[in-house]
Amino acid sequence: MRRASISLAKSRPGQVTYASSGDGSPEHIAGELPKSMAEINKILKLPDVRERFATLGADPAGETAEQFGSYIKSEVAKFAKVARERHLELE
Repeated sequence: MRRASISLAKSRPGQVTYASSGDGSPEHIAGELPKSMAEINKILKLPDVRERFATLGADPAGETAEQFGSYIKSEVAKFAKVARERHLELE
């Protein structure tokens, strides 16, 4: 498919444009996010970091993208049920 696109562009100079999603795009960030989360999870397990969070009254809970996705799904389901039961609607 890529070769066909290059051939098409060469056969129509000045008529075919091309763009790349590049750094900072949703596609790029989606690919980098798991790497960042893994590093953050390592940092959150360091004793001095855990101690500092404890002094602030917090308990850091690093998780994987899948775990976070499951959490979000469960929260959406929970609050959707509340909204249905109370007949709430978005304005």
